[in-house]
Amino acid sequence: MITETGQVLAVEEDGLWVETVSQSTCGACVARNGCGHHLLSKYSKKANCIKAIFLQHEPKKIWQVGDRVKIGVDEKAFVKASLLVYLFPLLCLISFASIASLVTASELFVVLAALVGLLVGGFVGGGVNNFRKEGVNALQVVVLENQHWKEVS
Repeated sequence: MITETGQVLAVEEDGLWVETVSQSTCGACVARNGCGHHLLSKYSKKANCIKAIFLQHEPKKIWQVGDRVKIGVDEKAFVKASLLVYLFPLLCLISFASIASLVTASELFVVLAALVGLLVGGFVGGGVNNFRKEGVNALQVVVLENQHWKEVS
């Protein structure tokens, strides 16, 4: 499970709206003074707002705005989705270009075939939203724990 800690912005019946702040590892890097990434992360503290759903087996709790909460996404599904989104379009691009180069010697046709392959791979790879695990989208962020929860009687 890939986890992140954030702050609750809003509470809904099926989940929480959570704000997380992107954290940089620049503090541990020796080359941070000469690095452009350090400079960019220093001035652009990006906050991300995301909806995390409750797990079905979770007991009902009182959630309050401002609570610190740990959220997570399934690591295996995330890796599979990343491969499908990034690697599959590149493989389609190479395949379409290779087939086109066998069919014709025209560079324009090979380039167009490569672009078509990239688009086809991108549209097919865009279907990663269909990963399911126990009836829930496996790429959906879920609430894992809250530091300030109270049981409801």
